[in-house]
Amino acid sequence: IRDYKVTGVQTCALPIFIMAGRVGTEIDVIVDRIEGQTAVGRSKWDAPEIDGSVTIRKPAGAKAGDIVRVRVTAADAYDLTGERVT
Repeated sequence: IRDYKVTGVQTCALPIFIMAGRVGTEIDVIVDRIEGQTAVGRSKWDAPEIDGSVTIRKPAGAKAGDIVRVRVTAADAYDLTGERVT
């Protein structure tokens, strides 16, 4: 993997490719908290308070501690966004 220098900050491109590869897939997410009309949780690959998170749009009654199935719709270098699969 090649490191790229972007505006003076060196960053590795690998996380972007890994996360982008999850778009369109379904994953299980444990809900950590509810924030208005969204839920925030983490996948089995993410350690709490260390790694990225999964933002769930339309959580459909999910509450903290629930494990829900999510279809990933977007990704950045460390975080995913998706919608609950019912």
